[in-house]
Amino acid sequence: MMLQYRYFLAFVGYVVIQVLFGISQTSAQVREPKQTTFILIRHAEKVLNPPSNDPELSAEGQKRAEKFAVLFRNVPFSALYATPFKRTVNTAQPLAKALGMSIHHYNASTNAAENTALADSLLSKYNGGTVLIVGHSNTIPHLLNTLVGSNHYAQINDADYDNIFIVTALRRGNAVVTGLKYQP
Repeated sequence: MMLQYRYFLAFVGYVVIQVLFGISQTSAQVREPKQTTFILIRHAEKVLNPPSNDPELSAEGQKRAEKFAVLFRNVPFSALYATPFKRTVNTAQPLAKALGMSIHHYNASTNAAENTALADSLLSKYNGGTVLIVGHSNTIPHLLNTLVGSNHYAQINDADYDNIFIVTALRRGNAVVTGLKYQP
């Protein structure tokens, strides 16, 4: 009987250690937010008065997209995102080609709930990484406001293509924005 009791105590001790070790492993596996960097830009210059609502880049826009690729070709991007329009995809394409990366599409939206879902998804998926987001004069400010948790950013002037917004965020609402300008 004494031998069975010792085995029982050893088994209970083993279970307790496994539970404690398992809890320790589980808590270590919970991902703490790391600083995630977003580089947000509006698409480059588009053809004016196009025959469709999905215009190509103009010659100047193509130069700007090439310049952007040169400026950021050494950034260790985790992902490149653009809305599914020619002007946004073609703005990101030279950089994607230089990096050997593909461009993921996201829905252009000014809807707060959709921007919140996008921001939370990207922050979770690319925690600690760097993500390029190419959007539009009306969508980039909404995403910026979602990331920083304010209503500071207004629609970008339709003739303004040279803004680069670098957002460093630990989580949505806890972010800092640095604004830059670039010329083709």
